[in-house]
Amino acid sequence: MRYDYAVIGGGISGMTAALLLAKHGRRTVLIEQAPRLAPLVRGFQRDGVNFDTGFHYAGGLAPGESLHLFLRYLGLLDPLQIKAFDPVGFDRFQFADGMSFALPLGDDAIIARLARLFPTERVAIATYLQRLAAAAGTFPYINLDRDFTAQPTLDYVHGPSLQEVLDELFIAPRLKEIFAAHCVLHGAPPSDIPFALHACFVGPYYRSAHGFVGGGAALVAAFETALRAAGVEILTGRAVERILGDSNGVCGVRLVDGEEVTVAAVIATVHPASLVDLVADKFFRPIFNKRMKQLENTTSALIFYVACETAPEWLLRSNLLMVDAAPGGMGTGPDDGLLFIAGAERSADPSRCGGMVVISPCAAQLTARWQESRFGGRPADYRYFKDELSRKLLRRLQLFAECGAIRSVALATPLTLRDYCNNPGGGLYGVKHRVGQYNPQPVTRVPNLLLAGQAVAGPGLFGTMLSAFLCCGTVLGHEQLREELKQCS
Repeated sequence: MRYDYAVIGGGISGMTAALLLAKHGRRTVLIEQAPRLAPLVRGFQRDGVNFDTGFHYAGGLAPGESLHLFLRYLGLLDPLQIKAFDPVGFDRFQFADGMSFALPLGDDAIIARLARLFPTERVAIATYLQRLAAAAGTFPYINLDRDFTAQPTLDYVHGPSLQEVLDELFIAPRLKEIFAAHCVLHGAPPSDIPFALHACFVGPYYRSAHGFVGGGAALVAAFETALRAAGVEILTGRAVERILGDSNGVCGVRLVDGEEVTVAAVIATVHPASLVDLVADKFFRPIFNKRMKQLENTTSALIFYVACETAPEWLLRSNLLMVDAAPGGMGTGPDDGLLFIAGAERSADPSRCGGMVVISPCAAQLTARWQESRFGGRPADYRYFKDELSRKLLRRLQLFAECGAIRSVALATPLTLRDYCNNPGGGLYGVKHRVGQYNPQPVTRVPNLLLAGQAVAGPGLFGTMLSAFLCCGTVLGHEQLREELKQCS
């Protein structure tokens, strides 16, 4: 069968791109190698608890904000029950020296609370928040009235970095720690991430923070319903072996079972290093292939899933960030750095908290000695290593006394991220966005081959959806797409 578009990868960016194209009359097939769409985002159930694996909360979900517009435009809002996070403290900080702090929503509230702790830096705090909003407002799919530029993410590659802005404005190290802690949301330390991109990814959380009742699984279910209604052909459990083409560009894909699918164009949402393996050598120059293989990845992480007998209900409307001394929360393992802790709903009653998802940023090298092993075939010493990591994380969590008795359910390591998420570098968010690194853009030099995904625009729900809008806007027309988004406001 012939299609207008084949979208490779059934994560958030792939589902968004397929839905955008189908809504505009393009016959589209969505190909995902896992048995189900978006396996990372939908999470899992264990011991009566719903554990989210790839989604915990989002900024920009308040009415009129960017992510809310994206979901409304795609017809995903009606089946979703959005829950607001606590405006008095959507994120709570607990520092190793005993200091605790609740970050409220809204610039005025943030300024007032931080100024009580750092009275001499009130003006600097206000200036920082103003710069965040101004920087995010330069992006054409955040500010729908701004003229569109051809490759908007490249405008920020030369910085300044977040660290440079923090050092320029603030004196107190603790204040820098508070504003740098949210680097966990994109996986790049403050010295690497361009300030303007940090503003796009993190700034919206300061205005509004929301989750979905049912977590990532509810979001995926809404996508699946919309995709079927739009007529998207969905192929799951079918991996792409090769993107086919000739001197005129892409003309199809070949699946690992040998079936070939004829298409007019392909949108690939895979990691750039994997993309190089899918295309014929003649498609890209050797220097491009080498660059895609050498792109720096985000920090990796240990992701710890625990069940709690007396988990506090506030964890469903606030996250806890346990911060030690590592700058930007980029630790080397479970003993130092930041722990980002999100609540997990009870399966039978999503209004009650039954466990926690604990993210401990670390280097991918933490598990380098087992890099030749694969999922389902790890050696015994790796399993022993994971058990020891679990014990260390449990010891740190004992400081969080409100949890009562807790028990380990599962632990994901950098190898899990590499194999389960099809991420060659084991990064928490795939390829890093950093000052000086030129990530791939939606339009490639190969006719009819387009790109989307975290490497193109950014991580998280907003970044991956944004990448699909940037990609499909090259097909549908950015001005038309942005005008249609405006009509949803």
